[in-house]
Formats: sequence, structure tokens, C-alpha cells
Amino acid sequence: MPELPEVETVKRTVEPKITGQIITDIDVRNDAVLENVSSDFFIQFIQGNYVVSMSRRGKYLIFHMNQGGDIVLHLRMTGQLITFENEPALDKHCHLVIYFEQGGFYYRDVRRFGRFWIVKDGKYSGTGMERLGPEPFDKAFCGSYLLEAFSRHHCPVKSELLDQHIVAGIGNIYADEILFDAGINPFRSCHTLTLKECESICSSASAVLKRAIEKRGTTFRDYRDGDGEKGTFQELLKIFHKQGEPCPRCGTLIKKSVCNGRGTFYCPKCQPKDSSKRVIGLTGGIASGKSFISGYLQSLGAEIIDADEIAREIMVPHGKVLEKLNKTFGGGFLNDDGSLNRKKLRDYVFADKDRVKTMNQITHPVIRRIALSRIQKSTKDLVVLDAPLLIEAKFHFFCDEIWVVYVDEKKQRSRLKKRDNINEKLADEIIASQCSFEYKKKYADIIIDNSGTRANTKKQIRLALAQVKIKNDN
Repeated sequence: MPELPEVETVKRTVEPKITGQIITDIDVRNDAVLENVSSDFFIQFIQGNYVVSMSRRGKYLIFHMNQGGDIVLHLRMTGQLITFENEPALDKHCHLVIYFEQGGFYYRDVRRFGRFWIVKDGKYSGTGMERLGPEPFDKAFCGSYLLEAFSRHHCPVKSELLDQHIVAGIGNIYADEILFDAGINPFRSCHTLTLKECESICSSASAVLKRAIEKRGTTFRDYRDGDGEKGTFQELLKIFHKQGEPCPRCGTLIKKSVCNGRGTFYCPKCQPKDSSKRVIGLTGGIASGKSFISGYLQSLGAEIIDADEIAREIMVPHGKVLEKLNKTFGGGFLNDDGSLNRKKLRDYVFADKDRVKTMNQITHPVIRRIALSRIQKSTKDLVVLDAPLLIEAKFHFFCDEIWVVYVDEKKQRSRLKKRDNINEKLADEIIASQCSFEYKKKYADIIIDNSGTRANTKKQIRLALAQVKIKNDN
């Protein structure tokens, strides 16, 4: 499939030859390539008019017409857009021909997957363009953007680069070249990448794609530019289709594997596999005994990242989070020195589900960023993210496995009342504000029953850790 450099090259070679040229005739030889209009409407829309300019969005070409509205084209697998000056050399794979007073251009597509749309409102709904992520050259495509996007998923980083909702225009060839340039293994779980690594991917994407555009794209078989010429970037590829050849950096033989059905090429030395670090998300109902479990895991060498502790840290007097909460809820829960009166905030918020939701919308993104940063900076092989709202806050996306702590509701209520010195009504409101155990266990890789003795709980933890070790060894 033509990717960003190929589509950009087609635009650059076609645009100067067609802009301002009055369209005198249109031959729709196969109306299957017209997605949202009939051939009669397509002809009526463009005949007698002309293209003012062209632009590109991801792998889409857009023809901006003089009468208003656009024609959108996606070349898909084998689409070609070729200009001609005299009589065109047409074959059975040419599906659309547009004539000027002299010359014109035609659309050729062996596989017939490419499509044209007519867009009048500028919204591009139905074309797929409306869901595209930023361009690789946009300022919005930066390390912090990728870090946030990657943190929500566990799939290989290459799969995320191919997702047009994440970044527009990158396909199989350039994903491999970009990741090689950045030194990132294509099978690396994307949520484990650091900010620096995400910044490297952004920098490599820009550099690799610019070089490819300079060389008019990559041609292995079907791709041609608007002049019918092949690209030459295939002569400069460092990793793609190079299996069995020595790595241009270190000499190690390049390997080929399959990532989500796509042939994937990488250097096992320059692009090392995931580290042995494993992240466990520890969750359960409030007062279920997670603190005891995380304390025991810490005694066994794990690093504990406590979401509740982070929540306390961000509630500093005159800090952004506390000021936003104060502004949103109208105050009344601050002490004279500007610090948070937790009891007043808790009593006010947990009395209403909408208030709980609003508070979470303010605090969870901040806690999420801090927790993810600490996970990435940890040098321990085992990291535990202790978060009562792990699932609700979507923190589980950057955990390798989920441990859910179970305790019977009667014991949970008793512990909460004693720990926080509250009455039964408030305890029930707080418990009800969280997802039920039945819901959380759907996400669980491990369930720890903390209703019995501490000795029994420790035994379950040791057995669960043995499973973690087996997974790491594999």
C-alpha cells in the first residue's frame, strides 16, 4: 500500500500538471471505485470545472475544486494516479479517466480497492479521514502525545504506529524503518516505552519519512508517482526486506517475524527485546487489605507505587488540582492554611455519584501521569501499582497483569469503619462508589482471597509470584 511518502510524491508530481486545467470529459470505466456517489453525479460535479489545489492527509489525496467541495482519493493497495499529455496508454485496470483540453490523468488499480469520495461540507465524514491521528510532521505528534496514547494499550509498538487513529500515514515499510532508526524493538509492549523513547520515535519518523519523500517513495512492485516513475527509496532501506543480511549498524543478522499478520524486520541486537521488568496492577475494594499485600510484596523486593499516596501528594495547598477542586465544588473543605480537609471533602463528594465522577475526572489524569512516570523510571524487575480504582481509572492499561484482592463485604465494611472512623452509612456509600468485585474479577489474572489469615494470604502471594517468574522466563 502506498504510504505517506508515496502519496505525498503523487501529490507533488500531479498537482502542478492539473491545477487550473478545465475538465472537458470524464470516462468512468468502473463505477465501483466511486464510494458515495453515482457515476452520473461524479461527472456532473466536476465537468467544466477545475482543481484549484491538492493536499494530502495521511494516505488520502484531496482535490480542492473551484466550485467548492473536494474529491477525496485513497489509493489503497495498488492504486496509481498517472498524468498524460497526449493519448493515455490505458489497459483493463484503468477505471477512471479525466480529460483536459490537452492531456489529463487516469486512475489505475489492479486490485480495485481504491476509492473516490465527493465531499461538499468539508467534514469528510464517511471517508475515514475524520478519525485520523496527527501527521508525523505535526507539532502535536510529540513524545508526550505518544506516551499518553501508548499508555492505554498493551499491543506491540509497531501495531500502534500502523494505527491511523494514532498517527496518520505510516505503513508497514516505514514502521520498521522508523523503529530501527529509533532502536526500538517492534514487538515491545507499547505501554512500557519511556518519554525519551517516544521522543526518539517521533524524531525518527520525521527523519525517515522526509528522506523517503526526497527519494520519491519506495517501489517494490506497483507504486508509481504521477509521472509513472518508480520511487528509489528501496535502495536506501536499512531493515525492511533485509532478513538474513548483516545489520548496517552492528553486523548482526537481521531477523524477520510476524507482528499482527505483517512481515516485520528488526535487528535483535540494536533493537533489544523487553526488559525483565514486570508491572502488576494491585486492586480490590477499599479496605480489602491491599496495603498488607503491597507491604509483603515490597519485603520481597518489589517497588510499590501507591496511587493513594500520589493522590495525597497532588493535594498540596494552592496546587492546581486542589484549586480546581475548590473552584468546581465551591470550597468549604479547605483548612485555614489552605490545606485539604479530607474528611469534609470525602463527606461531600461521596454523598453524590456525580460528584465522585467529577472529582475522578480532575484527579485521575494527574495520578495516571505520575504513576506511569514512576513505573518507567523504576529499576526494579517487579513493580506493583497499588490502586483501589485501577480499573475505573483505566490504570490497568499499563500493567502486565492484574491482581484483584477479595474480602467478604462484612469484613470490608468493618475494616473501613474502624480505619476511617466513620459510620456504617458512609462506609456503604464509599463501597458502593467503586466497581464491584464481580466486575473487577473480569480483568483479573490473579485473585488473592484476603478473608483468611495473613499466613494464607502470604502463601497465595508467593504462588502468584511464581507464575510471574514463569511468564518472565518464557
